[in-house]
Amino acid sequence: MVKNQRGQAMVEFALCIMIFFAFTYGLITMALWTTVGYWTQETAHEVARKYAVHDNKNAAIESGHQKANILNILHFITDVEIEVSAPGRPRHGDVATATVTTVPSIKKLFIFSMPTITREAEAMLEDHRLYYDNEYKRYTGN
Repeated sequence: MVKNQRGQAMVEFALCIMIFFAFTYGLITMALWTTVGYWTQETAHEVARKYAVHDNKNAAIESGHQKANILNILHFITDVEIEVSAPGRPRHGDVATATVTTVPSIKKLFIFSMPTITREAEAMLEDHRLYYDNEYKRYTGN
């Protein structure tokens, strides 16, 4: 009753190894995408904080590009855009806002398209950036 089963193990192994590699590729890609998302959020936070404290937009954007360059060196991303904004005449409670957009190097996961990652962060403006009306530092805002 036993038939010739030569090659059965090889066929089963081939089927299982394809599923295993597909799962492993998906897992690595999702971990990469999650890492890029985390670093993008950290970069946005760092840029907003630096701009809120030092009031130097170019220095804040440059620090963001340096932080994002780590991902570029590892070939995790292909492009990064950084925008920073704050009120022209800041008042008490105003915040600096940084928006960082990155493009992951892996754009497709099987049939799914991986979108660009955009993260935004805010940081409260430091006291020395606010406008006061005299040497007693009475706040002139709302």
